[in-house]
Amino acid sequence: FRNQFTNVPYNNRSSQMIMGEETGISKIKFWETNYTPSLDLYYDRLLPRNQELQFNLVGTLIDSKNGRIYNETGSIQNMERLLITSNVYGRKYSVIGEGVYTKTYEHIQVNTGIRYFQMYAKNKYEGTVNVSSEMDQSELYSFAELQGRIKNFAYLGGVSLNRSYFSEGGKDNIYYTFSPIIRLGYPLMPKMYINYIFNVSPSVPRLDALTNVEQALDSIQIVRGNPALRTYRIYTNNLTYSYSQKIFQGSLSTKYLYYENPIMESIYERNGKVVFMDENQKYYSHFNVEADFRLKDINVGTLPKFFSIDVNIGYSFYSSEGNSYKHDYNDLYVSIMPMLTYKNFTLTGQYRKFQNILYGETIKKGTDATLIVAMYKKNNFQAGLIMMYP
Repeated sequence: FRNQFTNVPYNNRSSQMIMGEETGISKIKFWETNYTPSLDLYYDRLLPRNQELQFNLVGTLIDSKNGRIYNETGSIQNMERLLITSNVYGRKYSVIGEGVYTKTYEHIQVNTGIRYFQMYAKNKYEGTVNVSSEMDQSELYSFAELQGRIKNFAYLGGVSLNRSYFSEGGKDNIYYTFSPIIRLGYPLMPKMYINYIFNVSPSVPRLDALTNVEQALDSIQIVRGNPALRTYRIYTNNLTYSYSQKIFQGSLSTKYLYYENPIMESIYERNGKVVFMDENQKYYSHFNVEADFRLKDINVGTLPKFFSIDVNIGYSFYSSEGNSYKHDYNDLYVSIMPMLTYKNFTLTGQYRKFQNILYGETIKKGTDATLIVAMYKKNNFQAGLIMMYP
């Protein structure tokens, strides 16, 4: 039995608005509380002839509340004092049940199972906009997998059938998804391994995106729900090559994701306002190649295990095509972490260029990070100093 409590009473910020020589001020006050109890029941039984049965039942309640007050004042021409308030009260109940049967032969293992998910959610919006929304959602998932080994060649193949149902605002939606999965692995030579994974998975719309409600963020921006959203498929390909020995570890991985008719943002102008609304768009793809190298405990002169370094370099290409837009984006990111060790002392530094992400029409960017860590450790005692962004 698990409980999670979240309480954020003050998550406030202020911004300055500038138009020519005139300025304005916007202030946001935001608070949030969540309570999430969960009960997880698990049963496992070993049967004769290398058979096994597993059952799992999980019940969860999510009780959430949040409030937002937006206030705009200033001397910008024709600006009127603007006050937007919103309180959202949400409650979600969910039950997940799963049963799995496993049969193990000499070189083959067979897994079959079924999973059922049932959820009911209700959100109540109060303030400048007063709306209530309810959603019923269920998912029935059945699968069969065969995994084994032929000499050094390891394989897994499986298929699943997924039935997704959700109802919001009196509108019912039912989707069936056939999802294969393939996983292959082979050691090219000792300490060198190659692995490939392919699978297809469904993605279901969120309740807040489905709700037919408009919420003003400020005097310019409006967020609008869309009850016409549909479930979509995600295709994943992942190829990884890895090598390991005493002082060197390295890996090279390539990944390609393809989203078919994904839910992404649409941005358009209406009556002098900018409206953001999720819609099923044409496609989204992400190609990534990433290399990771680690040298560990290198002797330098008479100093044993003095130097270590971890280097991660990656490149991503994103392509996002909506119903009325097409964007491509390239991103190169890197992380370098050297470490010096002398007896009980270590000195570590890191530089990390953040991996930016394009999705829809938005590029999400983070802060490049640097740090220095000096540490002393002996027996059960450890003390150190960390400096962020030196």
